[in-house]
Amino acid sequence: MLNRFITRSFSPLTHHCDISNFVNRVVVNDPNTQCIIADSSKSLPIIIQTTGVPIHLYTRELESQALKQLVNLAESGIAKGFVAAMADVHVGVGATIGSVFASMTHVSPYAVGADIGCGMIATPIDGLLLNNFQERWKREIQQQIKTAIPTGHDARVKAHKRADRIIRNLGECTHYLENEISDITKKQLGTLGSGNHFIEILHDENEQVWIIGSRRIGKETCDHYHSLAGRQMSQRGLPIVNELKYLDIDSDEGQDYLKDMRWCLNYAEQNRRIMLDELSAIVKSVTEYEADLTRMVNIHHNYCQQENISFNNSQNELVWITRKGATSARKGQFGIIPGSMGTGSFIVEGLGNPLSFYSCSHGAGRIMSRTMKRTNPHSMAEFGVKIDRLTERLRRGTAQCDLIEQRACLTEERLSTLNNSVQNLARLIEVSLLMLASSDREKVAWIQLNDNENNQLTNPIIKQFLYRLESYLHRSFIDDEEKLSYIKALSIVRKPSLVSSSYY
Repeated sequence: MLNRFITRSFSPLTHHCDISNFVNRVVVNDPNTQCIIADSSKSLPIIIQTTGVPIHLYTRELESQALKQLVNLAESGIAKGFVAAMADVHVGVGATIGSVFASMTHVSPYAVGADIGCGMIATPIDGLLLNNFQERWKREIQQQIKTAIPTGHDARVKAHKRADRIIRNLGECTHYLENEISDITKKQLGTLGSGNHFIEILHDENEQVWIIGSRRIGKETCDHYHSLAGRQMSQRGLPIVNELKYLDIDSDEGQDYLKDMRWCLNYAEQNRRIMLDELSAIVKSVTEYEADLTRMVNIHHNYCQQENISFNNSQNELVWITRKGATSARKGQFGIIPGSMGTGSFIVEGLGNPLSFYSCSHGAGRIMSRTMKRTNPHSMAEFGVKIDRLTERLRRGTAQCDLIEQRACLTEERLSTLNNSVQNLARLIEVSLLMLASSDREKVAWIQLNDNENNQLTNPIIKQFLYRLESYLHRSFIDDEEKLSYIKALSIVRKPSLVSSSYY
């Protein structure tokens, strides 16, 4: 089913306030509290004063821990001018996802993000409109995509024909990263990955058909330099607060990080381009229509680069801009903001707003982190919406989903076997979404588990499932009791009566 495409832009309106007017500091330290920063009458951005630089907030509510992280960054001493928080800002590791700041002197690996180079790519298909897109093409294109573009943790059996040349031309990197580049690095070029990375075919308000997709790379590089940043800060007697570790840009470690980060950005950009080329070729082979690459948009939203910025209408200064879960939106610059599954995405044009460091959101928005969603009763309605969407995917049948996707979707029959707590419902949804995002090989392995013997934490397949779950949820630790609840959810998702016999 093709989704709706809508164009949006942002207005540079402001309202000043002090954090003490809206938020009690004790509340900020409560991880389960949702902070209401301002009512709908207040213009955006809301400017929150701190003991460091101010925060420019492009939302009226956010989780308390996200606010705490923003204040921590603003008061760290590494940010210049202000810290900008996008409309979809939420808790991350070390720094919020959806934050942008400038620095003259420092770069923070976790403020860039673990998914260095995570981004989006999109292009229209010239001449292909919704009214001439034949129904039979949908299934054929979907099947060819699954064959041509590996997903989950899968790599290509044989590296893409352009892989060696691309790797050679990605630019200079350190000896550390050079030693990390392996055969699997080449084989993962042109792969989709897992989690919230996706491929879609959509149409805009003029019924023009687009193809769109995303991918990430760089977690190992981020973790390596995050460790070096902690060591450097300890040697210099600098306090580390909430995992916000940073490197002196002029230090050897800082320069090495920037060099390897740029390599990862180039890798991610080329990875998206290979997928776009593969997808364009598939669409052409099925429909005979070609992609219009002159209108292609290919962007990062986890990166750091030098930009000219004017502070308080003064002369431009060359500073390092770090965007984590945010994309550049200079005047006339095109960007992509993906929506939730099935709700469409947005092609946007920047207005060049200096109050956001010329940046905008990287996603449709999230009121709270995944962790809070599992414990906050106010998120129950959101879960209901997800259930409806997943069930609708099942109802649409083979025209939209293959069999292994169908059996990962939620149904009322399976929901009734759990009690109605938000936590259990959330875990069933997360496991179902993980199944949808995983490779066929992983799905088949999990489906074939024997309930009577193999649902133990020590089972290698269960251990692999839990490892993938931690990665998908962006969590480094899940205790045994919670693990068992996820295994219970897995057993419901893979009920034999709901699985095609072709997978046994």
